[in-house]
Amino acid sequence: MSDSFLGAIIVSIATGALFLSVQTAEKAFRNAGKYPPTKYELQLLREAGYSSDESINLLITDLDSYSTKYSNK
Repeated sequence: MSDSFLGAIIVSIATGALFLSVQTAEKAFRNAGKYPPTKYELQLLREAGYSSDESINLLITDLDSYSTKYSNK
C-alpha cells in the first residue's frame, strides 16, 4: 500500500519536472534569434543615414515584428 503511494508521488514529481523542462525549452526556442542590435550595427545604421533616434527605433520595432521561424515552402 505504501509502495503504491510512494510510486504515485514519484510519478507526479517526474511528470511535473518533464512538463517544466518542455516549457523551458519551448520558451528558449521562441526567444532564439531575438537580440538587440549591437553597437557595431547601430554605428553602421548611423553611417548609412539613419542617425536620428526616431529612425533607429523604427528599425528596431520593424526587426522585432519579423518572425524568427523559417518556413520551407
